[in-house]
Amino acid sequence: MRFGYFIVEGPHDQEFVGRLLKIELGKMQRIRQEEDLDARWKVLIPRTFPHDGDLLKRMPVPTFFQNQEWSIAIQNAIGDTKLAAALADDLTSLDAPPEFVGVFLDADKDAPQNRFNALQRELTQRGFTLPTLQASGQVCKQAHYEDENQTQAKLRLGIFVLPDNQSIGTLENILLECAANNYPTLHQAAQAYVQNIDLSGLNSDDLQDIRKPTGRLKATVSCVSNILRPGKSVQVSIQDNRWIDKQTETLPKIQACLCFVRELLSCTPPSENVIGV
Repeated sequence: MRFGYFIVEGPHDQEFVGRLLKIELGKMQRIRQEEDLDARWKVLIPRTFPHDGDLLKRMPVPTFFQNQEWSIAIQNAIGDTKLAAALADDLTSLDAPPEFVGVFLDADKDAPQNRFNALQRELTQRGFTLPTLQASGQVCKQAHYEDENQTQAKLRLGIFVLPDNQSIGTLENILLECAANNYPTLHQAAQAYVQNIDLSGLNSDDLQDIRKPTGRLKATVSCVSNILRPGKSVQVSIQDNRWIDKQTETLPKIQACLCFVRELLSCTPPSENVIGV
Protein backbone atom coordinates (compact mmCIF):
# COMPACT_ATOMS: atom_id res chain seq x y z
CA MET A 1 0.00 0.00 0.00
CA ARG A 2 1.21 3.49 -0.90
CA PHE A 3 0.29 6.47 1.25
CA GLY A 4 -0.43 10.06 0.24
CA TYR A 5 -1.61 13.16 2.06
CA PHE A 6 -3.33 16.36 0.97
CA ILE A 7 -4.07 19.38 3.12
CA VAL A 8 -6.62 22.01 2.12
CA GLU A 9 -8.35 25.09 3.50
CA GLY A 10 -11.85 23.78 4.02
CA PRO A 11 -14.52 21.11 3.44
CA HIS A 12 -15.36 22.18 -0.13
CA ASP A 13 -11.70 21.71 -1.06
CA GLN A 14 -11.69 18.25 0.56
CA GLU A 15 -14.48 17.07 -1.70
CA PHE A 16 -12.92 18.76 -4.72
CA VAL A 17 -9.64 16.89 -4.21
CA GLY A 18 -11.58 13.69 -3.65
CA ARG A 19 -13.22 14.09 -7.05
CA LEU A 20 -9.83 14.75 -8.67
CA LEU A 21 -8.53 11.51 -7.17
CA LYS A 22 -11.47 9.56 -8.56
CA ILE A 23 -10.73 10.90 -12.05
CA GLU A 24 -7.02 10.17 -11.79
CA LEU A 25 -7.13 6.83 -9.95
CA GLY A 26 -10.51 5.46 -10.93
CA LYS A 27 -12.77 3.96 -8.31
CA MET A 28 -11.77 5.10 -4.83
CA GLN A 29 -13.52 3.94 -1.67
CA ARG A 30 -14.36 6.63 0.86
CA ILE A 31 -13.49 5.15 4.25
CA ARG A 32 -16.42 5.58 6.64
CA GLN A 33 -15.71 3.01 9.34
CA GLU A 34 -12.58 3.29 11.48
CA GLU A 35 -12.11 -0.47 11.33
CA ASP A 36 -11.59 -0.15 7.55
CA LEU A 37 -8.94 2.56 7.91
CA ASP A 38 -5.27 1.68 7.60
CA ALA A 39 -3.69 1.75 11.06
CA ARG A 40 -1.09 4.29 9.91
CA TRP A 41 -3.71 7.05 9.79
CA LYS A 42 -5.48 6.42 13.09
CA VAL A 43 -3.18 8.77 14.98
CA LEU A 44 -4.77 11.64 13.02
CA ILE A 45 -8.22 10.95 14.46
CA PRO A 46 -8.98 13.08 17.56
CA ARG A 47 -9.93 10.99 20.58
CA THR A 48 -11.47 13.62 22.82
CA PHE A 49 -14.45 15.90 22.48
CA PRO A 50 -14.77 18.84 22.48
CA HIS A 51 -11.65 19.53 20.43
CA ASP A 52 -9.51 22.17 22.16
CA GLY A 53 -12.36 22.60 24.64
CA ASP A 54 -14.54 24.32 22.03
CA LEU A 55 -18.04 22.80 21.88
CA LEU A 56 -18.74 24.42 18.52
CA LYS A 57 -15.45 23.58 16.80
CA ARG A 58 -15.50 21.02 14.02
CA MET A 59 -13.57 17.87 14.83
CA PRO A 60 -10.50 17.93 12.54
CA VAL A 61 -10.87 14.47 11.03
CA PRO A 62 -9.36 13.95 7.57
CA THR A 63 -11.34 12.42 4.73
CA PHE A 64 -9.79 9.11 3.69
CA PHE A 65 -9.89 7.44 0.27
CA GLN A 66 -8.47 4.06 -0.65
CA ASN A 67 -8.13 1.60 -3.51
CA GLN A 68 -5.95 -1.46 -3.96
CA GLU A 69 -2.80 0.64 -4.40
CA TRP A 70 -3.28 3.91 -2.51
CA SER A 71 -4.48 5.06 0.90
CA ILE A 72 -4.86 8.85 0.88
CA ALA A 73 -5.79 11.31 3.62
CA ILE A 74 -7.24 14.75 2.85
CA GLN A 75 -6.90 17.01 5.87
CA ASN A 76 -8.97 20.15 6.41
CA ALA A 77 -6.79 22.80 8.08
CA ILE A 78 -9.92 24.90 8.78
CA GLY A 79 -8.44 28.05 7.27
CA ASP A 80 -5.50 29.10 5.14
CA THR A 81 -3.53 30.51 8.08
CA LYS A 82 -3.39 27.06 9.70
CA LEU A 83 -2.09 25.07 6.72
CA ALA A 84 1.59 24.96 7.67
CA ALA A 85 0.98 24.34 11.38
CA ALA A 86 -1.57 21.58 10.79
CA LEU A 87 0.69 19.89 8.23
CA ALA A 88 3.69 19.95 10.57
CA ASP A 89 1.59 18.60 13.44
CA ASP A 90 0.26 15.71 11.36
CA LEU A 91 3.66 14.71 9.97
CA THR A 92 5.12 14.80 13.47
CA SER A 93 2.31 12.54 14.69
CA LEU A 94 2.69 9.92 11.96
CA ASP A 95 5.05 7.00 12.60
CA ALA A 96 6.14 7.09 8.96
CA PRO A 97 5.78 9.89 6.41
CA PRO A 98 3.44 9.62 3.43
CA GLU A 99 4.96 9.29 -0.01
CA PHE A 100 3.75 12.75 -0.93
CA VAL A 101 2.14 15.89 0.48
CA GLY A 102 -0.05 18.10 -1.68
CA VAL A 103 -1.22 21.51 -0.48
CA PHE A 104 -4.17 23.36 -2.02
CA LEU A 105 -4.97 26.97 -1.08
CA ASP A 106 -6.86 29.87 -2.66
CA ALA A 107 -5.24 32.89 -4.23
CA ASP A 108 -8.18 35.04 -3.11
CA LYS A 109 -7.32 38.65 -4.07
CA ASP A 110 -3.54 38.20 -3.99
CA ALA A 111 -1.19 37.11 -6.75
CA PRO A 112 -0.73 33.31 -6.65
CA GLN A 113 3.05 33.68 -6.45
CA ASN A 114 2.70 35.86 -3.34
CA ARG A 115 0.48 33.24 -1.69
CA PHE A 116 2.96 30.55 -2.64
CA ASN A 117 5.94 32.53 -1.33
CA ALA A 118 4.28 33.17 2.03
CA LEU A 119 3.39 29.51 2.55
CA GLN A 120 6.79 28.31 1.40
CA ARG A 121 8.47 30.59 3.94
CA GLU A 122 6.25 29.29 6.73
CA LEU A 123 6.89 25.68 5.76
CA THR A 124 10.63 26.32 5.77
CA GLN A 125 10.37 27.84 9.23
CA ARG A 126 8.57 24.70 10.40
CA GLY A 127 11.25 22.26 9.31
CA PHE A 128 10.63 21.66 5.62
CA THR A 129 13.49 21.72 3.10
CA LEU A 130 12.22 22.36 -0.42
CA PRO A 131 15.33 22.66 -2.61
CA THR A 132 13.63 22.98 -6.01
CA LEU A 133 10.20 24.36 -5.22
CA GLN A 134 10.05 27.82 -6.78
CA ALA A 135 6.48 28.32 -7.97
CA SER A 136 2.98 27.09 -7.31
CA GLY A 137 1.92 24.06 -9.29
CA GLN A 138 5.36 22.50 -9.07
CA VAL A 139 6.28 19.38 -7.10
CA CYS A 140 9.57 19.09 -5.25
CA LYS A 141 10.58 15.44 -5.58
CA GLN A 142 13.28 15.68 -2.95
CA ALA A 143 11.60 17.51 -0.10
CA HIS A 144 12.60 16.79 3.50
CA TYR A 145 10.83 17.37 6.77
CA GLU A 146 12.64 17.47 10.09
CA ASP A 147 10.57 17.45 13.29
CA GLU A 148 11.52 18.77 16.72
CA ASN A 149 13.32 15.49 17.46
CA GLN A 150 15.52 16.09 14.42
CA THR A 151 14.03 13.06 12.70
CA GLN A 152 14.19 13.54 8.93
CA ALA A 153 11.70 12.23 6.39
CA LYS A 154 11.79 12.30 2.59
CA LEU A 155 8.71 12.96 0.52
CA ARG A 156 7.39 14.68 -2.58
CA LEU A 157 5.74 18.01 -1.79
CA GLY A 158 3.86 20.47 -3.95
CA ILE A 159 1.75 23.60 -3.49
CA PHE A 160 -1.15 24.47 -5.79
CA VAL A 161 -2.76 27.92 -5.61
CA LEU A 162 -6.35 27.82 -6.82
CA PRO A 163 -7.83 28.48 -9.24
CA ASP A 164 -4.92 27.80 -11.65
CA ASN A 165 -1.61 29.09 -10.19
CA GLN A 166 -1.90 32.15 -12.44
CA SER A 167 -5.13 33.98 -11.61
CA ILE A 168 -6.53 35.60 -8.51
CA GLY A 169 -9.62 33.78 -7.28
CA THR A 170 -10.75 30.72 -5.39
CA LEU A 171 -12.15 27.23 -5.79
CA GLU A 172 -15.53 28.83 -6.56
CA ASN A 173 -14.14 30.13 -9.86
CA ILE A 174 -13.45 26.54 -10.88
CA LEU A 175 -16.80 25.24 -9.65
CA LEU A 176 -18.73 27.88 -11.59
CA GLU A 177 -16.86 27.05 -14.80
CA CYS A 178 -17.80 23.41 -14.21
CA ALA A 179 -21.42 24.35 -13.54
CA ALA A 180 -21.54 26.43 -16.74
CA ASN A 181 -20.31 23.35 -18.63
CA ASN A 182 -22.52 20.66 -17.08
CA TYR A 183 -25.50 22.65 -15.77
CA PRO A 184 -25.63 25.65 -18.15
CA THR A 185 -29.30 26.60 -17.61
CA LEU A 186 -29.03 26.26 -13.84
CA HIS A 187 -25.75 28.19 -13.78
CA GLN A 188 -27.20 31.02 -15.87
CA ALA A 189 -30.29 31.28 -13.66
CA ALA A 190 -28.26 31.25 -10.42
CA GLN A 191 -25.87 33.87 -11.75
CA ALA A 192 -28.71 36.15 -12.85
CA TYR A 193 -30.48 35.76 -9.50
CA VAL A 194 -27.40 36.68 -7.45
CA GLN A 195 -26.42 39.58 -9.71
CA ASN A 196 -29.88 41.14 -9.79
CA ILE A 197 -31.25 40.45 -6.33
CA ASP A 198 -32.47 43.48 -4.39
CA LEU A 199 -30.35 43.83 -1.24
CA SER A 200 -31.83 47.16 -0.14
CA GLY A 201 -33.84 45.64 2.71
CA LEU A 202 -30.80 44.03 4.36
CA ASN A 203 -28.73 45.59 7.14
CA SER A 204 -24.96 45.63 7.50
CA ASP A 205 -24.90 42.38 9.46
CA ASP A 206 -26.96 40.65 6.78
CA LEU A 207 -24.62 41.91 4.05
CA GLN A 208 -21.25 41.27 5.65
CA ASP A 209 -20.60 38.02 3.76
CA ILE A 210 -22.12 38.90 0.39
CA ARG A 211 -19.99 42.06 0.32
CA LYS A 212 -16.76 40.10 0.64
CA PRO A 213 -14.70 39.79 -2.57
CA THR A 214 -15.88 36.22 -3.14
CA GLY A 215 -19.34 36.69 -1.64
CA ARG A 216 -21.33 36.62 -4.86
CA LEU A 217 -19.29 33.73 -6.26
CA LYS A 218 -20.00 31.67 -3.16
CA ALA A 219 -23.67 32.65 -3.26
CA THR A 220 -23.94 31.52 -6.89
CA VAL A 221 -22.28 28.18 -6.12
CA SER A 222 -24.68 27.75 -3.19
CA CYS A 223 -27.69 28.48 -5.41
CA VAL A 224 -26.64 25.79 -7.88
CA SER A 225 -25.85 23.25 -5.16
CA ASN A 226 -29.14 23.87 -3.34
CA ILE A 227 -31.13 23.07 -6.46
CA LEU A 228 -29.12 19.89 -6.94
CA ARG A 229 -29.18 18.90 -3.27
CA PRO A 230 -31.83 21.00 -1.48
CA GLY A 231 -31.10 21.67 2.17
CA LYS A 232 -27.66 20.06 2.01
CA SER A 233 -24.19 21.59 2.09
CA VAL A 234 -22.12 22.54 -0.95
CA GLN A 235 -19.60 19.80 -0.16
CA VAL A 236 -22.36 17.19 -0.39
CA SER A 237 -23.25 18.45 -3.87
CA ILE A 238 -19.58 18.42 -4.95
CA GLN A 239 -19.42 14.82 -3.76
CA ASP A 240 -22.69 13.69 -5.38
CA ASN A 241 -23.23 15.80 -8.49
CA ARG A 242 -21.48 16.43 -11.81
CA TRP A 243 -19.27 19.35 -10.87
CA ILE A 244 -16.06 17.37 -11.50
CA ASP A 245 -16.41 14.53 -13.98
CA LYS A 246 -15.26 13.30 -17.37
CA GLN A 247 -16.98 16.26 -19.06
CA THR A 248 -15.36 18.99 -17.00
CA GLU A 249 -11.92 17.40 -16.66
CA THR A 250 -11.04 18.90 -20.05
CA LEU A 251 -11.41 22.45 -18.71
CA PRO A 252 -8.00 24.14 -18.43
CA LYS A 253 -8.25 24.81 -14.69
CA ILE A 254 -9.24 21.21 -13.97
CA GLN A 255 -6.45 19.99 -16.23
CA ALA A 256 -3.94 22.06 -14.25
CA CYS A 257 -5.18 20.51 -10.99
CA LEU A 258 -5.05 17.00 -12.45
CA CYS A 259 -1.50 17.49 -13.74
CA PHE A 260 -0.45 18.54 -10.23
CA VAL A 261 -2.14 15.52 -8.65
CA ARG A 262 -0.62 13.24 -11.29
CA GLU A 263 2.86 14.52 -10.50
CA LEU A 264 2.34 13.88 -6.80
CA LEU A 265 1.14 10.35 -7.57
CA SER A 266 4.20 9.71 -9.72
CA CYS A 267 5.37 6.10 -9.60
CA THR A 268 8.91 7.27 -8.94
CA PRO A 269 9.45 7.18 -5.15
CA PRO A 270 11.60 9.85 -3.44
CA SER A 271 15.27 9.07 -4.05
CA GLU A 272 18.50 10.33 -2.54
CA ASN A 273 19.83 10.83 -6.06
CA VAL A 274 16.88 12.63 -7.64
CA ILE A 275 16.14 16.30 -7.15
CA GLY A 276 13.65 17.95 -9.43
CA VAL A 277 10.24 19.42 -10.03
